[in-house]
Amino acid sequence: MHKLKLTTAFLLVFIMISCSSTKMIPVDKAETGKTVKIYMKSGEKFTALLYENNEDDLVIVSKEMHKKINVPKRLVKRIDYLDEYLDYNGDPVSNAEINRYKGKKHSVTYTMGGFVLGGIGGTALALPFWYADTGIKPYFIGGVGAVIGGVYFGFKGKKQDEERAVETIRLIRKKKAEIKEQTNQKQNELKELKKIEKEKKELKEKLKKRD
Repeated sequence: MHKLKLTTAFLLVFIMISCSSTKMIPVDKAETGKTVKIYMKSGEKFTALLYENNEDDLVIVSKEMHKKINVPKRLVKRIDYLDEYLDYNGDPVSNAEINRYKGKKHSVTYTMGGFVLGGIGGTALALPFWYADTGIKPYFIGGVGAVIGGVYFGFKGKKQDEERAVETIRLIRKKKAEIKEQTNQKQNELKELKKIEKEKKELKEKLKKRD
């Protein structure tokens, strides 16, 4: 029984360690599309959307300034991932919006895959103890592994669905902003045309009076 508990605990700790990952990452490994906290060697720090990760520079969208900025990598001390989302203007994306666009495709697929992989892994881990006649049942450890694997990969799938939804929201907001800008531009052009027409009309009136 002691070995059974020990094996189960080992399996739980092993998968928990696999699930947990530090949020601090190397600058060159930082993924585009992530919301990050950037710590500069100067002591300055700020939150931004990582738009591009080039060879020498990071292109970010600042949450504070709402515009793209080039940051030389040599000046960056470290980068942390944040559990929030920003759009291409540096504005936050709410959970309500994410839930509106989020599907369950990856959540379901990853959860099912996690059950299978966790079950196989747990069973494989328990087999040596079973062959040694310790009384440890492979199907029990396999069941534990299946549950933990399903939870772990299900979380990964949920994260994938969230990121897909966020990308959709970013593109929608960007398109709306472009349409608004085009509309404003056309309205300004129309105002300018009306102004020109008015000036022409006034000029004609003046010419008529001279005649």
